[in-house]
Amino acid sequence: MSPDVTVSLVYADIDLGRVARGARLAHRRPECYGLLTAPNESLAALWQDRPEAGSLTITTLAPATGGGFSAALVATREALHTAPRGLVVLPELFAWELPLPESAKLATQVADASRMLETAARERGDWIVAGLPGLGPQGITNRALLFGPSGLIGEYGQVHRDPALGFAPGGDEFPVFDLPFGRLGLLLGGDLFYPEAARVLGRKGVDLIACPATWRAEWQTRLMLVERSAENHVAIAAAARADSPLAAGSVIASTPNRYVFGDTGEVNIPEQWHADGPGAALSVEVDLRGNRDKRLMGATNVILDNRPELYGVLVGAAAR
Repeated sequence: MSPDVTVSLVYADIDLGRVARGARLAHRRPECYGLLTAPNESLAALWQDRPEAGSLTITTLAPATGGGFSAALVATREALHTAPRGLVVLPELFAWELPLPESAKLATQVADASRMLETAARERGDWIVAGLPGLGPQGITNRALLFGPSGLIGEYGQVHRDPALGFAPGGDEFPVFDLPFGRLGLLLGGDLFYPEAARVLGRKGVDLIACPATWRAEWQTRLMLVERSAENHVAIAAAARADSPLAAGSVIASTPNRYVFGDTGEVNIPEQWHADGPGAALSVEVDLRGNRDKRLMGATNVILDNRPELYGVLVGAAAR
């Protein structure tokens, strides 16, 4: 260890009787977490066809929505025209003010936004992830859509109900997508609260999670996102709405490509890049290869040294 590194011990007395149990735990989806109980040996079959991880430029954009849907769509199209090639991530409900309009108008707007994003991805020859509302039998849902050079590639319907939005869950799967730079997973901002969501994607072998988001509390950027990256050794690119209740910008985090403990004393802290503030764009060249190394301190594997047989209490009926 470098002589310049100071090691400190932090301790505190905690009164567990004051811990407030919020309603968010009621929105867990144990029936969707079955992969947590799968034998570690079975994961090799999920990983064997992954493309090699590589470097790419990740850009997060946060268009202002205060001027209305049409203005936000124009601003987004212009920003996409000048953004670096690579992967662009847009916030959840990226072009809409809240509350959303009535269903008929919303359906037309969603179609317009989808066409614009598909055209932009084709013209750019790269990939765009954006948060758009969905309309189905259960009402409005929250979705993340992935567009590429060939058009719409796929989508993720938010598994967890977000209390702030009030939408019904839009899906019960965590899909992954193999792209030239590695394996991509999708989440939406509220999903990062639930460790199981990112862990399922980690066990599916993703290198990067693209996450359209809205920041509502300081701990979401300081702790929640960083911890989801660290505990799975995956990169996370979260694009936050410019009008997020918490005045903070987008964040990108990724596992370092080198062993930093000797220099910094940090055991498992991802590299982090923060936009200058709400609404600011962020572009970072990220080497995703570091996320393939799942070892902690060169030893414990954060995925393959799990004990799946102990996860039954989290997965509930799915484990029985």
